[in-house]
Amino acid sequence: MPSNYHSIGPVARFTESKIRRFFLDGHEIGVVLYKERFYAFSNRCTHNDFQMHFGYIEDDFLWCPIHYGQYDLATGHAISGPITDLKSYEVRVIEGDVQIGLPEEAAEAAETLDS
Repeated sequence: MPSNYHSIGPVARFTESKIRRFFLDGHEIGVVLYKERFYAFSNRCTHNDFQMHFGYIEDDFLWCPIHYGQYDLATGHAISGPITDLKSYEVRVIEGDVQIGLPEEAAEAAETLDS
């Protein structure tokens, strides 16, 4: 469970199905609002390291635009194409503020670097 949440902005800044890119503690993360729910995932395709914010969302799937690798949007599981599972992140909305949860090990690494 994430222990370190990062604000990425108000809900109003997000457009349905448009993937946005964020950099948080050394992680490049794609975030999308889809069917009134937020999803966050590694912004790099597992096959060819291409940026997923150039991809698209269709029928609850995230598609890489290069070789059309298909990921389950909710879990990051690889569905089809030359890919492996994509890392996903927790998202929460607190008083209209969208926040991404980083894994505990990432939070600990960030604290170590700050020391």
